[in-house]
Amino acid sequence: MASINLTEQEIAKTRIEVRQEKLKHQSNLISLEEELKIEKKLLNSRHSQLKRELTRLISILKVENVRMRKSEKHGYRAMVSELREIEENLLPTVVGKIKDTRKELQGLPIAEPKLLREKQEQLKRKKEAALAIAEVIEARSDNVSKTDKILIFVTDNSSSDLDSGSNLAEILDGITPQFISEMQSDHQDIKVALVINRPIYDVMSSYRAYFRGININWVALRTVEKIDSDGLLDILSSIEEEFLIPKANLRIISNSSDVSNNIQRHGMSAIKWTSIDSKLYVEVINDPNDIVPWINEPTSHKLYLEQAVRSDFRRKINGGFRQVDAIDIQYFGRYFKKDDTRSFGADGILTQAILRAKHNHYSENIIEGLAEIIKTYPKNIWVTCIPDKEGKSHRMRALLASLSKRQDLSDYKFADNFFLYFNDSSFSTKGLNAQQRKEKLGEVLQRKQEITLAGCDVLLLDDVVTSGATLKRGYECLLGMEADNVYCIAIASTVNN
Repeated sequence: MASINLTEQEIAKTRIEVRQEKLKHQSNLISLEEELKIEKKLLNSRHSQLKRELTRLISILKVENVRMRKSEKHGYRAMVSELREIEENLLPTVVGKIKDTRKELQGLPIAEPKLLREKQEQLKRKKEAALAIAEVIEARSDNVSKTDKILIFVTDNSSSDLDSGSNLAEILDGITPQFISEMQSDHQDIKVALVINRPIYDVMSSYRAYFRGININWVALRTVEKIDSDGLLDILSSIEEEFLIPKANLRIISNSSDVSNNIQRHGMSAIKWTSIDSKLYVEVINDPNDIVPWINEPTSHKLYLEQAVRSDFRRKINGGFRQVDAIDIQYFGRYFKKDDTRSFGADGILTQAILRAKHNHYSENIIEGLAEIIKTYPKNIWVTCIPDKEGKSHRMRALLASLSKRQDLSDYKFADNFFLYFNDSSFSTKGLNAQQRKEKLGEVLQRKQEITLAGCDVLLLDDVVTSGATLKRGYECLLGMEADNVYCIAIASTVNN
């Protein structure tokens, strides 16, 4: 194994740390010296005072030839005792402390090379462990066949402190070493790889449980300074070429929305992992049990209404959350902009359905999916929607009417747009910034003054949420009508590139 040495950067960093520590220590010593000098001065002053008092007392006694009273004798003895304590103990102790601090300060220069040696040894141990693990991974990589699938964890760990004990389970909450090992035991064709923006010795130190003492078939480990789109694509291409694996057999799961979005746009199967309670913005997996089905059939894992539009109601009702000024907006699909290639592919089937609904009506599949979503809310809740503008397609009014006719929703109350209205049908929020959009909607989206919702809960529906300003304004209006609780949902959320 090649010799392992500190890099110039690491040496420079260490020297800076030593100098900072030296200056700090030096400053403390100077303060201590000053304190001790003051203490010595006070002791000297007290020493002189005692000597003067004793001399005066003795002179008086001699001149007047009087005998000391008992109390006077006691005071005299106390002063003599204090004087001896100062002379024999206190003054020498203070002087000794001053000498010790000066010696300590003089010895500081030797701390720098000592600390450098310690850091060298520490780094050597880390790198040796990392290289040992890397050799294991290299040996296991011979085990990959062309038909295998490689699950690549891409962890953007730029805000995590690995030295504090962070590990993969904390970054990708719920994906434990045991889970990966059991997954591979049940599915021999699944191999795993890791891409992370940390030095290899830091990774090995903090992720030890994933690489030692457990049977995980790691086939690749790539550490980078920064995870960006171009660099990541190069890494994925290198893995593809190294194992002669077709691109279609790569699966990327990341803790970063940007990573999963960018990889998807380049035609590869990528998804974001997040905890259930997180605010979601892109297609996600939030249950470890969903990982293998997604690996086997990536196109099948869509948000709920993306499944529904395909007549697939087998999956649980999963969606995402947008938070706008502390208002939670739940959505159940993605809406891609026209310049996004996904809007015309397999991912964009819901986008196309929403676009068709602007000139027609929503399909029965979407209506059925929304019915299942509504049934997750308490019975007797009012269900309404953001009103259609006058002169525009009445798709939302028609959607509510279709929902209200369903027998399985007979316990719910439907308000056909009559809670809210637009007083200006010609307005548009295009080209407005967030503040301008808020102000404009505050002017044009109004509540009907004659209606009160005291004691009622309301479910407010919109088709596509982009900034969330419209639903936020609707939320405020309904609260202004004294509604107890207002829940905001949308068919889809616009995916920003």
